[in-house]
Amino acid sequence: MLLKKSNLSIPLALMTLPTSMPILAAAIEPGDIIITEVMANPSTVSDSNGEWFEIYNTTNSTLNLANLNISDGNSDSHTLSSDPLNLAPKSFFVFGRNGDIATNGGYSADYAYSGMSLTNSSDQIILSLAGIVIAQLAYSSGFVLNGISSELKILPSIAGNFGGTPEMASYLYGTNNYGTPGAMNSTDFTAVPLPAALPQLILALGALFGFRVRRKS
Repeated sequence: MLLKKSNLSIPLALMTLPTSMPILAAAIEPGDIIITEVMANPSTVSDSNGEWFEIYNTTNSTLNLANLNISDGNSDSHTLSSDPLNLAPKSFFVFGRNGDIATNGGYSADYAYSGMSLTNSSDQIILSLAGIVIAQLAYSSGFVLNGISSELKILPSIAGNFGGTPEMASYLYGTNNYGTPGAMNSTDFTAVPLPAALPQLILALGALFGFRVRRKS
């Protein structure tokens, strides 16, 4: 079938739009992804099989993780391939040393890396693109727990804001390991806490607008 306008004939097939379009991933900027959970000392399996860490896309855009470099700032390093690897908005992504759920302690890895290990005393995870640091987490003694992941409790993503995942059945994965790989932590770190000065703010507003807040005797 042809559609005609003046002397121009256009095949109708050429005017049909595709039913689906490819996802165009945004370039990653510092702060677009953060490190949210770390399992450096798994129980029942070796560290070389059961180590993992989790990142979170803080943006409203799909991000392409291609060519992302993982390192500890020293000799450990791994660079992802140039193949597209998309991370959806407001979503988690798990990097693991072993992608086989049957031998890694029971978690699902979105990407299995090599050439990088996490020590149980002090270490750091650095994510970079073309030499620009995108996300970083440095930890020291006391951060790593046996068979329990260290999870982000509140923002920003620094070691002091991490704590152990509660040893509850709802956070148990595999055999005797606790964590929430690929899911929200036991504490929703994205929730905005009420400011500590809120009661004083209410009293100040009351004085300003001429009403009083009753106090319990």
